[in-house]
Amino acid sequence: MNITKIISNLPYSISSEFTIKLIKEKPIFSILMYQKEFAERLTSVNNSKKYGKITVYCQEKLTIKKLQEVKRNNFTPVPNVDSMIIKITPNIIKYDKIINSLEYKNLLNILFQHKRKKIKTIISLKKNELKLYDIKERIFKDKDKIKYFESRPENLDINDFIILTKYLYK
Repeated sequence: MNITKIISNLPYSISSEFTIKLIKEKPIFSILMYQKEFAERLTSVNNSKKYGKITVYCQEKLTIKKLQEVKRNNFTPVPNVDSMIIKITPNIIKYDKIINSLEYKNLLNILFQHKRKKIKTIISLKKNELKLYDIKERIFKDKDKIKYFESRPENLDINDFIILTKYLYK
């Protein structure tokens, strides 16, 4: 399918699935109205409470910009939530050529399941699931990478996750 532009007020129940589909379809741009809480998760930054796996995964592939908040009382009947209009374009930086996408997604999934734990703890607990059998020795030997292992997933930015993925799966 060759989609160039999308302008829509989505059913809020499909927001995640639709946004992930945008990554695959790569329209020139999309103007979408999301539930405000979901839009804030998409546009959040590391070290914030709303920052999570969907944030990192989408911001790696997409440039996401808040355009306008839409209050609930602008609708009839009045819904229970506020909305946000955002603009989404494909990200110019091609991260997917730098890393293995499956390893990256798997690492994000596992790290954000335990986002309040330190990365070294998560990796130690989940090393088999991550297919990182010899990782214990490497975590403590490489002084340049210690900051990643001593951090929590919510503290790292996209570039940090890419560096960590490349390091773990080299």
